[in-house]
Amino acid sequence: MHFYGRHIELNFLQRMYESNKFSFIPISGRRGVGKSALISKFADNKTTILLENDDIETFVSDVSQLAKTLQIIEDSFLSKDLTKLFDIIYRISQKIKLLFIIDEFYFFFKTPKLLNKLQFAIDKKFKRTNIMIILAHSSLAFMKRHILGYESPLYGRRTTQLKISPFTFSESREFVSKYSLIEQALVYGVTGGVPRYLELFDSNNPLDENLIFNYFSPQGYLFLEPKNLFGQEFKDPGIHEDIVRIIANGATSFNEIKNKLEIKISEEKIKNCLTALITAEIVEISKPVIDGTSEHKGIYCIKDDMYNFWYNMVESKLFLINYLKGANAYQSVLPLINTFMGGIFEKICIQYMASKMDDLPFIPDKIGRWWGTNNKTKSQMEIDFIAISINNKEAIFGECKWSNQLVDKSEIIKLIEKAKYFVNFETKYCYLFSKTGFTERAKEFASENLSIKLFSLYDMFDHN
Repeated sequence: MHFYGRHIELNFLQRMYESNKFSFIPISGRRGVGKSALISKFADNKTTILLENDDIETFVSDVSQLAKTLQIIEDSFLSKDLTKLFDIIYRISQKIKLLFIIDEFYFFFKTPKLLNKLQFAIDKKFKRTNIMIILAHSSLAFMKRHILGYESPLYGRRTTQLKISPFTFSESREFVSKYSLIEQALVYGVTGGVPRYLELFDSNNPLDENLIFNYFSPQGYLFLEPKNLFGQEFKDPGIHEDIVRIIANGATSFNEIKNKLEIKISEEKIKNCLTALITAEIVEISKPVIDGTSEHKGIYCIKDDMYNFWYNMVESKLFLINYLKGANAYQSVLPLINTFMGGIFEKICIQYMASKMDDLPFIPDKIGRWWGTNNKTKSQMEIDFIAISINNKEAIFGECKWSNQLVDKSEIIKLIEKAKYFVNFETKYCYLFSKTGFTERAKEFASENLSIKLFSLYDMFDHN
């Protein structure tokens, strides 16, 4: 399997490894994001002991074999007692530079006392050596509670930590390099940039075929993926799934979510579920980039785009899919995909802005969406993104249009009018982004004003 990207993460781990000091690095990230692939790539050509997926038998064998090679023990060491195994690993690390990886350590979750044994080994033994310990797990809630949390036996032992995020659009393109830019953007949108999902799309085959096979077929890997993940992540998956479904269908406030739940549960229970979904990075609270500090201005939305696509496009078609009419189900949702991609394109444009900060008129302090009430007209107003420099009172106002039609001059004028509302900014720029490009009138108008910039999808990425 080809390894993609993660150059920053690999360089970071290599730097920690070469420091020749003790290091304990928890690595977190949602399932499928590529933690194990990253760790495996980093471990190349390093002396490594791996405890993976509760495979204690292989772990004991590897420890025993290495210890025997280094003449630390004479006979095969077959004890499964972790205290004794950690002691042998400590003695190994006194002789050589050792990488000790604990990946998806479910048995620690089942037996919390084992965390105390690891804590004791770190405090009394491993800290005296230059061993590098990597501990990875897919449950973000588990990592927060049992590894990084104050009540964890391992609290304060980490020397640093690493969070693995899904790929950006620019990074995701490599997985489907034979597709057009628009097709690549669609793949990014339906996978959320998660490597495991990106690998399912073979750009040697038509995109429609890949989407039908993976999402709209009972045998498809993504056909029931959200439901599978809910079962693995939460003790009460049904309520958590109901809340995600409600948010995906447009509910943004706590009261809307509470009123639309068919099962009546306490407000405290709903709040706990929302907190768990936010910790798992399925849901997020989004606030306006300007004046978004007030708690009532936050809205709930789906953060993980795979869930967003599934609950908007796939769930309502389960009957057809189960009766092997996946192609018909897919055709029926095709008209909705442009609307879905509108939000994805906003993310792509913000990522592009963040990647090109050195080329912008100023380095932004923040970039994000804005919505609110226009106090003059008393009407609601939205802007896809605003990049702001607080001290210099500068702002870039951005609109992102995922449409098959060319963007006309009128859209530029609308954005300029919106920007006038923000009187606190002394210098303003207007950036428009388009899936397909701009009319000649729009280009001519922009060329006459240095504060206006136009970008098509191909302007942003075709040179890459």
